[in-house]
Amino acid sequence: MKKSHYRADIDGLRALAIIPVLFFHLKMAGFSGGFIGVDIFFVISGFLITSIIVRELNEDRFSLIKFWERRIRRILPVLFVVLLATTIASYFITLFPPDFTNFGQSLAAQGLLLVNIFFMRTGDYFAAPSDVVTLLHTWSLAVEEQFYVVFPLVLLLIFKLKKQLLVPLLTFFGILSLAYSLYLVNENPNNAFSVPFIPHVWGGANNANAGFYFPLARAWELIAGALLATSSLKIKNKVAAESVALIGIGTIFFGIFYIADTNPFPGLWGTLPVLGTAAIILANTNHSTFVSKILSFPVLVWTGLLSYSLYLWHWPIIVLTQQYLNGPITPSVRIWVLLATVLLSIASYFLIETPLRKKSLLPKTWHIFCFALFSTILIVSLGVTIVKHHGFPKRAPTVAQAVAIAAANTNPREYECFRNNYRQIFGEIKPCVIGTEIPGTAPTFVLWGDSHSNAAMPVFDKVAKENGVYGVFFAAGGCPPLVVTGHSIRENPQCVDDGHRALKYITDNQIRDVFLVSSWDETYPYFDDKGSTTILEALTETIEQIPPTTQVHILQRIPRQPDFQVRQLFYAATSTNAVPAVSVNKAEFLSSSSMSRQAIETLAREHHNVSVIDAVDIYCPQTTCPITHDGTIIYADSNHLNTTGVLLMSPLITPLLK
Repeated sequence: MKKSHYRADIDGLRALAIIPVLFFHLKMAGFSGGFIGVDIFFVISGFLITSIIVRELNEDRFSLIKFWERRIRRILPVLFVVLLATTIASYFITLFPPDFTNFGQSLAAQGLLLVNIFFMRTGDYFAAPSDVVTLLHTWSLAVEEQFYVVFPLVLLLIFKLKKQLLVPLLTFFGILSLAYSLYLVNENPNNAFSVPFIPHVWGGANNANAGFYFPLARAWELIAGALLATSSLKIKNKVAAESVALIGIGTIFFGIFYIADTNPFPGLWGTLPVLGTAAIILANTNHSTFVSKILSFPVLVWTGLLSYSLYLWHWPIIVLTQQYLNGPITPSVRIWVLLATVLLSIASYFLIETPLRKKSLLPKTWHIFCFALFSTILIVSLGVTIVKHHGFPKRAPTVAQAVAIAAANTNPREYECFRNNYRQIFGEIKPCVIGTEIPGTAPTFVLWGDSHSNAAMPVFDKVAKENGVYGVFFAAGGCPPLVVTGHSIRENPQCVDDGHRALKYITDNQIRDVFLVSSWDETYPYFDDKGSTTILEALTETIEQIPPTTQVHILQRIPRQPDFQVRQLFYAATSTNAVPAVSVNKAEFLSSSSMSRQAIETLAREHHNVSVIDAVDIYCPQTTCPITHDGTIIYADSNHLNTTGVLLMSPLITPLLK
C-alpha cells in the first residue's frame, strides 16, 4: 500500500495473529485456540490485497504482472530460504525416514502451490501426527497463493462487465463459501470427501479435512476482508466505533482462550476470529479507537512486521527440536526455540524481505520471475529426490536403519488397495484382486477388515499365488468387518457403506471363504458396557447375513506392543546405537483381549461355517510376545505387523486357500 494508506493498527493486528499461533504450537497453557491466528491473517490479507487491486483498477493502472511480481517478492524469497534450511536441517538431524519421505512429498507439493491439497489428501487413518509434519504450517500459504492467482482475475472480469456488481457478487460468493464450510465441517465430517463431476483424486480426505484445507471452504475468510475494502460500510459515530472495536478484540481473545482444537473448525467457530478481525478493521477505518492505539504500540507493530518470517520459521524449529531431543519441548528449551525463531525472523526481515521489497535485490521484473522459476524447480526437485530415495534411511546407524526398514516394510499395494479405499480415479468402485486373477474363473475368497487386514494382505497374496487361486480385498481404516443394524462404527457412515458393499459382493458372487481380520477393539462403539451391541452380538449378526455355504475364518487379535513407538525407538537407536528390547507379557495380552477372544471362540462353536485362526503361539512363542523374530523386527508400529511379520502366518493360511 502507499505510505499515505499505511495503518499501524493492522500491523498490530498481525502481531495479535502470530503471537497466539506461536504460543499454541509451543503448547503454552491457556492458548487452546491460538491456531485462529491464521484466520486473522486471512481477513487482513483479503482486505489489503483487495484494497490495492480495486484502487489500481479504479485508477486504470492495474497490471497482473506487477501484482504477481509484488506477491512473489513478498512471499517467495523468505519461503525459499526457510524450505532450503529446513531440508538441510532435516537431513543432518537424521529425521525419521518415513517422516523425511513425507517431508519430501510436502516440499514438492509446496513448490507446486498445492501443499494444502496434499495435507488434505493425506489427513487419513495413516497420517503422521501433526507435531512431526515439518511443513504443516505452509498449508495456509498455499491457500493464499491460490487466492492470489484466481482473485485478481475475478476482479478484472467483474470490472470489465459491471463493477457495480462487485459487492453483491463478493457477498454471494462469501455466503456460498461459508455455507460450504459449515456443510463439510458439521454434516457427516467423517465421510469421504468428493466434488461432483470431478474425478476422485482426493486420496484419504474426509469432509472435515476438506473443510480445513480446501480453498473453496476457506475463501469466505478472505472475502470477508475483501468486502471491507469494497463496500461503503463505515462507522461514523466515534462511540459506536469504540464499541465495535472492543467487541472485535474481545471476540478474538475469547476465541484464543476458549476454542479448542477438538472443536469442529472452521465452521461456526471460525466466524469468531473472522468477525472479530473485520470489526477491528472496520471500526478503525475512520476513527482512531482505543483498540487502535493499543495495536499501534511500537512493540506490536514491529512484531506484526516480523509476523511473516515468524510464521515461517517457528514451526520447523519446533518440530526439528522435538525430533532432535526425541521428546517434548521443556520450558527451558522453549525459551531457546523462541529466541532462535525471533533471531532468524529479524535476519529474514532485514536481509531478505526488505531488500526484495525495496528492489535493492533482484530489481527487475524479469529477475524476480526467473528467481521464482529457479526456486520452484529446485524445491520440487529436492522433494522428488527425497521421496525417490525413501527418506535416505542410510543416514542413520545400522541398528536405527533396521527400525526404519521395519516401519516401511508394509503392504506394497497399500496405496492402491487400502489408502485409496479401492476407489478408482473416475469414481468407479472396484475391489483389489489378491493373488493372480485367472480369466474365466471366479474369485474364491474375500479378505475383509480394517487396517489390520491391510497389514495381513501380503500373506494372503503370497499364499493365493502359490496355490493358483485369487480373491478380493475390502477394507477401510477404523472399520471392522461388521454390518450391524442401527449402528455406525465410530459414527462413520463410510464404515457402514463399505460393510454393506463387502457383504453384497460375498453374497452375489457365492464366495467360498471369507477372512475377517480386525483389531477386534472393545473401544468400538459397538463394544462397551453401556447397553450397546457387544462384540459377540455384532459378529453374530454379521455372520448370519453371510450365506451358510460360505466358510468364515476369523483371525484373532495380534498382540499389541504399546512400548514400540517407532519414532522414539528410531531416535533412541540413533543416539545409543542399540534398539531397546520391547515385548509384552503373553498372559497379560491374553487377559486384555479375553473379551474378543472368547466371543470369537463362542461364535465358532455355535456356527458350523465359522472357524478361528489363532497366531498367538507364533508371535508369543514362550512367556512373552517380542517385537522381533530371529533378530528381525516384525512390527510396523505398536499394533500392526509389517510384511515380514505377517508372512510368519503362512502355515496357518495355506491349508485354508488350497
